[in-house]
Amino acid sequence: MSHAEGALFHLAVAVAAFLYSAVGHGGASAYLAILACAGAERQSASMTALMLNILVSGTSLAFFAQARYLRGRVLVPFLIGSIPLAIIGSKFKIGAGGHNALLALALTFAAYRLWNHGDISGTESQKNRKLALLPAVAIGAVIGFVSGAIGIGGGVFLSPILILRGWAQTKETSAASAGFIFTNSIAALITRFFSGAELARPELTLAALAFAGGLLGSWAGARHWDGVFMRRILSLVLGFATIKLVQGVF
Repeated sequence: MSHAEGALFHLAVAVAAFLYSAVGHGGASAYLAILACAGAERQSASMTALMLNILVSGTSLAFFAQARYLRGRVLVPFLIGSIPLAIIGSKFKIGAGGHNALLALALTFAAYRLWNHGDISGTESQKNRKLALLPAVAIGAVIGFVSGAIGIGGGVFLSPILILRGWAQTKETSAASAGFIFTNSIAALITRFFSGAELARPELTLAALAFAGGLLGSWAGARHWDGVFMRRILSLVLGFATIKLVQGVF
């Protein structure tokens, strides 16, 4: 990797952390796509992405919780279903082709939902619908398994569901997604480590840039921006990451 390519790689991680954290996400799907485009080995990339995901989503969770947007009644049912299945999913062996195909689908789904329903996420005046406990647990289980298998936190799936079902408002959704991602990423990382996967050590510069991007994005998302514009920007970023991932595969 040339000096210019290395600088672009680090910038891409920082920008991804900024945009994702502003809407309560950790950025693992983007980190995986960026690392894949940079030619990183898949298992090492997965572990690195999970570690960066924990760092960024933890920062986002802290900001949204401190701003009083975290709702246990929204988050807990999804965690009940997701954590056991995230552990099982992280043990599930997927070939490189299948892994990249699932990641591309996840990115495409998230990009479409975030763009197409960005206007819905801004309707703060609407009352929340009562969250249905059993469906929430079941949805959490499905998201947990798929996310654990791919090596992401699952926020790209959870956020659109919370918004479309009317179970949470914009910033409540961001807070719940951050908590969901943070918890599931830790569960998946621990499981992979005890299953024999080597614990990656992201370079200090990469971790620092991800943290800085996450810090700024979390601050902006929790305290200043309404989220609609950021969701649209994030949708474009996810679409670009999908294109680059597919180009790298084929």
